[in-house]
Amino acid sequence: MAVCLQGRMRRRRFIAAVGASLALAGCSTEGSTPETDGDVTPAPPPSIDGTTTEAPETDPGPGSDDRETPGREDFRADAFAVGEPAGEINPMGLTIDNDGSDERTVHLEITDTQARSVLLNETFDVDGEIRGEIRVPSDYEIRVGVPAEGIQTVETIDEGLFDTCNNYGTTISIGHGGNFETQTRSTLAECRSAPIRSFAVGERVGEIGPLGVAIRNAGDTARAVNLRITDTASEEMLLDESYTVAPDSSVEGEIRLPSDYEIRATVPEEGTETVETIDEGLFDTCNSYGTTITVGHGGGLDAQTASTLVLCDTDVTVTGSPERTTTDGGNA
Repeated sequence: MAVCLQGRMRRRRFIAAVGASLALAGCSTEGSTPETDGDVTPAPPPSIDGTTTEAPETDPGPGSDDRETPGREDFRADAFAVGEPAGEINPMGLTIDNDGSDERTVHLEITDTQARSVLLNETFDVDGEIRGEIRVPSDYEIRVGVPAEGIQTVETIDEGLFDTCNNYGTTISIGHGGNFETQTRSTLAECRSAPIRSFAVGERVGEIGPLGVAIRNAGDTARAVNLRITDTASEEMLLDESYTVAPDSSVEGEIRLPSDYEIRATVPEEGTETVETIDEGLFDTCNSYGTTITVGHGGGLDAQTASTLVLCDTDVTVTGSPERTTTDGGNA
């Protein structure tokens, strides 16, 4: 099974703490019994005659409600959120946990090291813990300090930790003596590269097959790709959308109406662009054909148009983009 966490976390400061996170999330372990000393009265065990012993009701105290206490995997952004949601990419939860007995004033700074931009620079009074999330895939430096105690730690987050199929988060704990402990945990679901069908241009015309258009991300970094489709015969722009494409995934759609088209794809973050032209003669009733735009590891773009080469029983011929070789076996 492909593991989304292992092999992507290249930073030494990360700790793969999947087992620890399950315990923290409130998962019980059968057969475990807490140790007690002479001053502590353990809870009464179940009756051996088949009856049950009800636990006495307790006053939950002021400020409590009927909601269950969330596990550590529940990273609700109650204190901060960095960036805007990136399509299907899950955010990374970040918890600052004060394990000391007194409230601490904690300084938190989050820097996008790829963009060299400080995204968060705030001070929080932490009595217990605060939670937030980082939403945009990138490499990050997380700096946590307690100015009053003169202590600080710096942790790094790898962009490869972000994906579409797992829940993941980092907890930075500040101990009684001012020591820091960091745990990063993730579920280990296998990420599927199932395509996302996102658009369709035009209406179907009889038995003429559509032209498939796919944006495929061959890199290991999520990419925001802008796609524009223009009918060059009418000079009408039919599609102008941005899609966030996860690593080893694709966004797919189709052009249904036969015409001449310009397909333009850009990766704004990298300033890269590719333009593919589609000839109306490519549309027919007996072949399958499509254009694939591939985003490489460095954000570079490549477009290829391919078609099966079945001889149609009509006067419609199959022609490809005059500037492209369509398949390894020949030209359209």
